[in-house]
Amino acid sequence: MIPETNRCRQYAIQLLSKRSLLSSELENRLSLKGFSSEAVSAVIALCREKGYLNDEAEVTRRISKEQRKGRSVKAIFFKLKMQKGINLDLSRLTDDSEALYTQLNKYKRKIDLNDPVQKQKLIAKLYRQGFSFDAISKALCSI
Repeated sequence: MIPETNRCRQYAIQLLSKRSLLSSELENRLSLKGFSSEAVSAVIALCREKGYLNDEAEVTRRISKEQRKGRSVKAIFFKLKMQKGINLDLSRLTDDSEALYTQLNKYKRKIDLNDPVQKQKLIAKLYRQGFSFDAISKALCSI
C-alpha cells in the first residue's frame, strides 16, 4: 500500500469508529481532507469489502431513527433525499399512522381539542410536518 492510501485508510477507520457513515459521506470527508480520488476510491472499496461500510443497513437505521422521532413519511423522504443525498423510494417507508398518533398524543395534552381555533392550529401544524389532511382528520375523529 502506498503511504497516501495507508493514511487515507487510517483516517477512514477513525471516522467509521466514531459514527456509521454512508459511502458518499465518507468519500466527501476523505476528499475534503485532501486525499486523492484514487486513494479515496481504493479505501472505500476496501471498507466495503471488510464490511465497515454498509449503505443499505445505514439507510434502514436512519429511516427507523426518523420514524421513532415521529416524523411523517414525507418528512423522512425529503430529509434523506434532499439533505443527505440518499436515493430512496417511498415503498421502503411504512405507513406513518403510528407517527401521527405519537404526535397527536404529544399535543393533545397541551391543547383543548374542543376549541376549534386550537384544533385548527394543531391540524395545520401536523400538515406542515408532512401528514396528509385525510389521515389527520381520521386520527382526530378516533381520539
